[in-house]
Amino acid sequence: MIIVSKEKALKSCYNFWQVHNTEKGFPENYPDEEVVRFLMRLKSYYLKRGKNLKDIKILDLGTGSGKNIQPVLDLGFKLYVIDWSNGGLKYIKKRIKNKKINFSCVDFVKRKLPYKDNFFDGVIAVQVFDHIFKEDASNLLKEVSRVSKKNSMMISNLMTTNTNKKNRLGIKIKNEKNTYLVKTGNSAGEIHSLFPRRQAKNFYSKYFLTTDIVDYSVVYNKREKLNFQYCNLKKK
Repeated sequence: MIIVSKEKALKSCYNFWQVHNTEKGFPENYPDEEVVRFLMRLKSYYLKRGKNLKDIKILDLGTGSGKNIQPVLDLGFKLYVIDWSNGGLKYIKKRIKNKKINFSCVDFVKRKLPYKDNFFDGVIAVQVFDHIFKEDASNLLKEVSRVSKKNSMMISNLMTTNTNKKNRLGIKIKNEKNTYLVKTGNSAGEIHSLFPRRQAKNFYSKYFLTTDIVDYSVVYNKREKLNFQYCNLKKK
């Protein structure tokens, strides 16, 4: 059995993200359906409280190629995006001409988020926590909690161990349970950290209340399954 070290896996993942979200890779341009729903609920939530949407600060954590940016801008929220890949951020700047977007390129696995405490009213964290090691994911979640206001909202998802799709799995990573360095398909070279369903449900519970869970499954060729849990969350 081939097992790769955490160091080699992380280096591979960094290299992957430098290309994947650029024109030379496989950038995603269409917003996530659950994120759009989340943003519409967020709009209603703050309007009912008499808030001006242009004052509502939204963080798109691990923005990648910026697939979820446009609906945030369309609704009039104040948008902050952060990623550890400068290539993806350059792709966004070329595709979306909006000087009001606040960009940051930071390795948020190794460094703290570059924002003040209690800063954000909403957070989008889709395909983030399950693309790093679980210990790093827990540390990052703590940082997200720090920069989020009390009662602010977050949408996030985790890939579960119900996933058996070949191009979401790959080489096992040493000392990391249910964590793989993908070896085939568009995600080859990326870290996928799968969460057992109960662990996925409880991952956020130290800092956030879960207001809603959406189980998302797609079956390919009658055998291969991709499974996510999307959580709508409220900061404690």
